[in-house]
Amino acid sequence: MSNKRFAALAIAGWFAFLALGAFIGYGVDANIPNVRTANYQIAPSDCTKTVLAGTGSSGQFTLTLPAVTGFPSNCSVVIKNGDNASGKILAGFPTDLGPLLYPRQSLGMKIVSGQWRSFYAPAPWVPLSTTTLFVSTTGDDTNDGLTSGTPITLATACSRRQAFFSVNAAVLTIQLADGTYSTVVNGSLCSIGGNTGGGSQTLTNIKGNCGAPSNVIFSIPDGQTGLFVKDLGETEIQCVQFQGAGSGVSVGISAAQFSVVDLQSTVWGSFGNGSLLINVSQSSSLNLVGAAAMTLNAAPGGTGTVIVLSSSANMLGANASIAIPSALAWGGQFIQLYGPVMANLSGMTFTGSGVAGTTGKRAALIGNAFLTTGSIACNTFFPGNGACTLIQGAEDDAGDAPTTPLPAPTTTFAGLPTPVAGMYAYITDGKASNCADTTCTTFGTAVTGGTGALPLFIWYTGAAWHLVGK
Repeated sequence: MSNKRFAALAIAGWFAFLALGAFIGYGVDANIPNVRTANYQIAPSDCTKTVLAGTGSSGQFTLTLPAVTGFPSNCSVVIKNGDNASGKILAGFPTDLGPLLYPRQSLGMKIVSGQWRSFYAPAPWVPLSTTTLFVSTTGDDTNDGLTSGTPITLATACSRRQAFFSVNAAVLTIQLADGTYSTVVNGSLCSIGGNTGGGSQTLTNIKGNCGAPSNVIFSIPDGQTGLFVKDLGETEIQCVQFQGAGSGVSVGISAAQFSVVDLQSTVWGSFGNGSLLINVSQSSSLNLVGAAAMTLNAAPGGTGTVIVLSSSANMLGANASIAIPSALAWGGQFIQLYGPVMANLSGMTFTGSGVAGTTGKRAALIGNAFLTTGSIACNTFFPGNGACTLIQGAEDDAGDAPTTPLPAPTTTFAGLPTPVAGMYAYITDGKASNCADTTCTTFGTAVTGGTGALPLFIWYTGAAWHLVGK
């Protein structure tokens, strides 16, 4: 028999062998399914097979990978999650794999050099459509979080936004069960970021109990933040109550680094001294949405402020409303705009029986800040009894007069100019003996005349000129 003839017969025999379903070796995938719909431990008989975990809607259960003892030394197993909406918990698997096999994901396991090693590791899970993660105060992070019966913790749900949606623009909803959330991870109860290396086109909707928002509470320890949105993250939070857990400084919501926060049907309880309910900075945006976007049941303690905008932040509250059920007292002010910032509140209203009796400073506008109220005077628009201040060039669309006019650096005077309250001026001939400290070196010292050789920068308080600089 020729070599060619022998080779042809050998190949034909091999294919006939395969056609009979004969064993072809433990390290070769024979594509034979082993369907499982409940907790299951991988067995030696699974070598060469595909363990199909779930048949579409089998629910969450655990897959366990035991030690290699009793397995063929070249065992190979493929594992596929056959469900569409439930994860599978992985127990005993190598640490280079995550704790869960999400819907439709698969992986391969092989014994190499006497150890289980992962092959065909699953890529980050990308939901096909809008997805809900369920959270409770007793959540377990070994769960998949995909049903109300398998909830996870708040911090983990917030962190999974980035892992799940790195390439998908579907909406993620984080549904919170009733309870008080107070566990801090890396400085906040919940941190929402954009995608790794870039921005997020995914809206994360954090939702509490819209029938009773005060049943879902973010209780924030001193020195910590409730919700921190950063790195181009986009978040809507609704039907949740925020409150401080101590007497010191805490922040309810912080938005930074080009992020967006939409606020709807939120309730605000008591916060400690100096706290900020909402702090928006670094080109981020705050949007108040709908009736009672905020219900203020308490003012922040001490010198605290309800809303602070800074560093190119902006705010939109058009046609939204803020409810004040009973009179409050602002210790700092209701809102502070520290330019460059813009706040368009045209059409926004304050409602509730507490608006009329609320006291304290209404607003502080500083620097390149612009406030739009629909041409309503600042002192009429905001609740409180303390006057708005507009300093260092801040303006509003009502044309309110600045509290302190800007200095006129190009204007010089020989001697003291005609005084106008709040006026700054440069004089070219100040005299040391005309300063209250007799040397013109103490900031704020009174200046009574010129006729000397000192260039001075002075400010008129309404009662006297005072030294600002030299």
